[in-house]
Amino acid sequence: MGISLKKATMKQIIIIVLVLCSLVAKSQNDTLYLKKDYILFQGVKYNCMDENLNKIGNWIEYVENQNLIILESASGYDAESDVDCHWYTNVTIKYRPLEIGEIDGMRLIGSEKLDTSFLDKRYHIEAEEIQSKIPPDTYYIKTRGKYDVNKKSGRWTYFYQTGKILKEIIYKNDLPDKSFKIFREDGTLMINVEKIDNMQWKVAKYSEIEKLKETKTGEIDEFKMLY
Repeated sequence: MGISLKKATMKQIIIIVLVLCSLVAKSQNDTLYLKKDYILFQGVKYNCMDENLNKIGNWIEYVENQNLIILESASGYDAESDVDCHWYTNVTIKYRPLEIGEIDGMRLIGSEKLDTSFLDKRYHIEAEEIQSKIPPDTYYIKTRGKYDVNKKSGRWTYFYQTGKILKEIIYKNDLPDKSFKIFREDGTLMINVEKIDNMQWKVAKYSEIEKLKETKTGEIDEFKMLY
């Protein structure tokens, strides 16, 4: 609660904690453990790099779908100054690997302001709480696959926030190697990307009722936004 709270002589303390979440989504996940050199997910190491900082091995990309803020309010009495005291703390949860000497739940005070204009003491505190474990309901996995020295290789799966599959692509040297499809969140086909040969690809777009709207043929680099 800050240094000021510790100095006060308390006759009564009342603490109210409110948690504000910007978005609640259906979880597709397990807890993410953020380490300095990797992410631990379901017992497997992800997001590792070699000595040259190239991405290698299993990889996941995730999005935090909540801006988690804890609002705390505490009230008490300072016998020395004979006034009521109130503490209002905004705590923003910061998910990141721990630095040396840090522990989960450690709070770093960013600012503390005292307001005495109401004939009492009101402390307004801004703090950041460090957490190296991301709970399942506070993020979603956007992409999952493997890197071979900084290049996507093998099967990569892309997800919507609900966990539904957006697309699955087989990569070779960071480029699609086989035909693939892109789906809407309701499962209907949106785009079909067909490999004709080593040079030519055909892209077909479909309406919401899966009626063919248009097609285009070209080299895979022309359709980079799709993969």
